[in-house]
Amino acid sequence: MLDRLPLVIQRIISMKIRIKIVAKMATNPTGEATVSNAVHPRMDIWAQDQMYQCIETFIKTPQTPSTSDIDMIISALVYLDEATISARFTSIFAGFTHVRATAFLLGLLSWLKTPAAASHLPNSGNIELFRSLSVGVFNRQKRLSDISTPTNQRWAHRPHLWAVTPHGLVQFACDLNDFQSTDGASLIEPFIQEINVQCTTFPADDMRDFWMPFLFQLIPALVSRSVALNIPVFQQLTRQFIEHLDNKVLGPCPSAPVAQDQLDEWRKLQKELYSTVTQNIQHENLTSLLGDEQADRVQSLAGLT
Repeated sequence: MLDRLPLVIQRIISMKIRIKIVAKMATNPTGEATVSNAVHPRMDIWAQDQMYQCIETFIKTPQTPSTSDIDMIISALVYLDEATISARFTSIFAGFTHVRATAFLLGLLSWLKTPAAASHLPNSGNIELFRSLSVGVFNRQKRLSDISTPTNQRWAHRPHLWAVTPHGLVQFACDLNDFQSTDGASLIEPFIQEINVQCTTFPADDMRDFWMPFLFQLIPALVSRSVALNIPVFQQLTRQFIEHLDNKVLGPCPSAPVAQDQLDEWRKLQKELYSTVTQNIQHENLTSLLGDEQADRVQSLAGLT
C-alpha cells in the first residue's frame, strides 16, 4: 500500500493539502510516531521523499510565491535532513529570483533565525545559510522600484501577500548586521549601498510611504545595536533620501510670476515634509548622518529655528 501512496497523493492538485496529508501520516519532526508510522517502519523515508518532491514541484511552478506559502514550505522542509534542507533552501532562492518573490524570500530568511531552524540546522548551519542566501535577495539585477509595497499594490488583488513592509525590510537589515560574516565583512553595508545606487528610481508614493518610514525605523534600530551612523553608506542613504523626497514630492520652488497663494502652499508643503524628518530622526542622529550644517538646514526648513 505504501508503494501506491505516491500515485494517490500526486493526483491532489493543492500542494498545501498534499503536504498536510504526508505530515499526518508520517512521524512528526519531533520524533513522536503516529499510528501509521507504527504500522509502516518505512514511513519516515517515504515522508522525506514526498516532502522533497513537493518542494521540487513548488519550485517549478510558474506562479510567484507569496507570504502565505512560507508556513507550507517550512512544514515540508523540517522533515528533511540537514544537508537536504540547506540544498532545498538554495534551490528555492535560485528558483525565485524575480523581485516579486522578495516578501516570500524574506519570510524564509526570517525563519532561519528561529530556534526551530537552529535545531534542524545545528552547529550554526542556519546562520551560515542565512549569510550565503541573503546576498542574493537584493542586487543590481533587481529593480528595487519594482518591489510590491503596501501602498503601491502591484500585481495582485491581494497585494499584502506579496508586499514588503518597511518593518520587514528593517528587520532584514538588522539581521544582516547581527549575522555579520565571520571574516569581519559587513553584510548590511552592501545592502544599503544597493539602495543608494537605485534610490533615484523610486517613485514619489513609495518614497513618502515606504522608503522614508524604512529610514525612520532603521536609524533607531541601528542605534540600539550600537552601530555608528557617521559612516559614508548611512550618511549617503539619509542625504539621498531627503533630496529625492524633496525632488519627487515637493519639486522646485515656484518662480515668478506666480500667485502668492501658490507660493504659500509650496512653503507649507515644504515645512510639512521636513517636519516629518525632524519628528522621526533625533537631532543628534541627524547631525551624525548629515553633519551640523545640513542638520541645521533641515531643522530650519521644518520651522524649528
